[in-house]
Amino acid sequence: MGYIEQSWLDDGRIVVYRLASVMEKTWDEWGRMVIENLENWPDDQPYLAVHELDSKGVGLTYAHTNHYDVFKVAITPRNQEEFERMLESRPNLYARIAVIVSRELSGQVIFKRAIQQQNEDPHARVLGKVFYDENAGINWLREFLAE
Repeated sequence: MGYIEQSWLDDGRIVVYRLASVMEKTWDEWGRMVIENLENWPDDQPYLAVHELDSKGVGLTYAHTNHYDVFKVAITPRNQEEFERMLESRPNLYARIAVIVSRELSGQVIFKRAIQQQNEDPHARVLGKVFYDENAGINWLREFLAE
């Protein structure tokens, strides 16, 4: 297994990123993957992504690196800036991110911090929600497929 795996659900309408490394090069690779996917994402479909951060050490390291902003769509600051420019140039692009954390102490810390950042506005361009269970996160994203 590599440091990051990408898989697709629901005929390519939901992308799942599974992290198995806390190395900085993994964040860079992940960010590049996200930007590439976003560049090819149709404007008439919300970008739906699962960020699996529940592997040992991954969640807390990622959260700490991003000052506990786990809802960054494009992962790294450089890629996030590119994503922000993309939002400006593509007014119909919306993103929904389900972040999966472990039930271990580190995951609980992330969960508590992330839940304070969750935006409940259904019209927001970017929405993120944190979960302990991958299926719950996927089901939440599937609610946006019907729109």
